[in-house]
Amino acid sequence: MRGYYVFFIILFCTGCASLPFQSSHMSAEEVSQLTFVKQPVEDTFAYQIYRNQFKNEMAKVNYLINLVSYSSQVFSRNGRRVNGYNSGQWLRYKVNKYYNEIKTVEDFIEKIGSYSRASKREYCILTPGNRQCPIKHVYYNELKRLNAYEMKRTQKAMDASLGEINKITDKSSLLPSVAVSQSPLAQSGEGNVSLQ
Repeated sequence: MRGYYVFFIILFCTGCASLPFQSSHMSAEEVSQLTFVKQPVEDTFAYQIYRNQFKNEMAKVNYLINLVSYSSQVFSRNGRRVNGYNSGQWLRYKVNKYYNEIKTVEDFIEKIGSYSRASKREYCILTPGNRQCPIKHVYYNELKRLNAYEMKRTQKAMDASLGEINKITDKSSLLPSVAVSQSPLAQSGEGNVSLQ
């Protein structure tokens, strides 16, 4: 009798986890707007971690995994609904296992983070209205947002640096100028150098 309870509990749990999704197609515009989080890049916890890392391709991979981990979205992996935290843990496991195959963030997206190697099924994100979108598109949207923010941030820092340089050069024009004709070398003729 006890075995039947265990059987029904397992059947119930696995059956509920693999409820089918509505498979209506999303427009290209809907897909391009889909992100893991709605707040600006700089306000995400994933960006706060990214900001303190050495900027390389693995930092971007970690950024994407952190977005998944701290997301409140529901994901589909091999037909089962999975929360963000568990999806992130699975992605970290796969990155550690296939680390040598990842040279760029695009390698992660295309080879590791977008589909199951065992079943060849795409990982998806469950959108409002119970529609699925392949997670690959969301990775690229988030990567585009990150790169745009980093470019804006870099441009702002460069503008600030140029402003400081301009302040310094403007102050150097305030230094007293020495008239060349009054210097002792100029009067003796030794200081005159002509460049041809």
